[in-house]
Amino acid sequence: MASKTDICNLALSWLAANLLTDFDTDSSKEGNYCRANYAITRDSVLEDAAWTFSIKRAILSPVVLPAGSYGYDNYFQIPPDCLSVLSCTRSGRELHDGSRLDWRVEGNKIGANESLVYIRYIGRVDDESLFSKSFIRAFASRLAGDLAIPLTESKQLEQTMLQRYEMA
Repeated sequence: MASKTDICNLALSWLAANLLTDFDTDSSKEGNYCRANYAITRDSVLEDAAWTFSIKRAILSPVVLPAGSYGYDNYFQIPPDCLSVLSCTRSGRELHDGSRLDWRVEGNKIGANESLVYIRYIGRVDDESLFSKSFIRAFASRLAGDLAIPLTESKQLEQTMLQRYEMA
């Protein structure tokens, strides 16, 4: 199981930067940059692909909107840990019969002309023990790309790390 320190050190090692002793307490510039970038970069990498460990499901009931609202018949509150909605169906089963559910994400809600919807979504995962090895490598590559300019001032190294991320 990789920790925050392990993931940051993997990224830092690819930049030939100083490694962290502890993610939470390291006061070096590397530690400060890692803490500043970790969560937003993790969520971005989670959102970029349907990593199996991050896929979640939910059944949503409509919420009441203010009077005068228009659009779909109903709106459904997206779960707070949702980074991206993958699918929205009537029955929890993917529709293979050609009939498609008309739905749209609007802000933090889903609009649909249904009384109940079933969603599959990419959820935020902040427990590193759930991360797959391939996700860890992709995440560290992206983190290295994001840290390359402030730590090494090398655009070439930034591009190399972001290319590594794209391949992952």
